[in-house]
Amino acid sequence: MWLRVGLEINEQEKINIYDEILELNPADMEALTYKTASLLDLNEDKWALSLSNQAIKINDEYALAYWQRACAKAKLDQLDDAVDDILSAINLS
Repeated sequence: MWLRVGLEINEQEKINIYDEILELNPADMEALTYKTASLLDLNEDKWALSLSNQAIKINDEYALAYWQRACAKAKLDQLDDAVDDILSAINLS
């Protein structure tokens, strides 16, 4: 499935593939965070924020989840919170 998603150019189709991966393993951090990136590309910022929060609940030491949440917060004009998440991502990296 990861090969398929790597070849896919349509963000909605990528999301569908990430959903297939998450059906097999709901705690797959990479699938959650890459799905978040696709959602951000589709301007589904609130959904992306929710998904990144879910990822952080699963593993609060996964730097990419904080980065994705920072991107969602920035797009939602929550700039101070976005900076805090960027700092968290840097510290965890």
